[in-house]
Amino acid sequence: MATSTDSPRQRLRDTIVDAARARTITAGWDAVRMGGVATTAGVSRQTVYNEFGSKAGLAEALARAEVDRFVGDVRDALLAHGSDVRAGAYAAIARTLSTAAD
Repeated sequence: MATSTDSPRQRLRDTIVDAARARTITAGWDAVRMGGVATTAGVSRQTVYNEFGSKAGLAEALARAEVDRFVGDVRDALLAHGSDVRAGAYAAIARTLSTAAD
């Protein structure tokens, strides 16, 4: 049985959020337009509105995705050191600082 993250709708939403992220990195959030996100994602502007309702809804989804990405990266850095808690903590802290610098 497929999980909700494997659903076509979730893949569509992920594609749109990824497009919003790319445009935000390139031009900043103030310059992001729903039509531009749609073009980057390869969907219609109406599809973006149908999925997120508004630019604020898209911003919320993008923020949630960034938090999930960050937490996953920090968790991976921590777990990469197995039972060596000190090394894991240092790696997690380094990842946090690196992400903050970006």
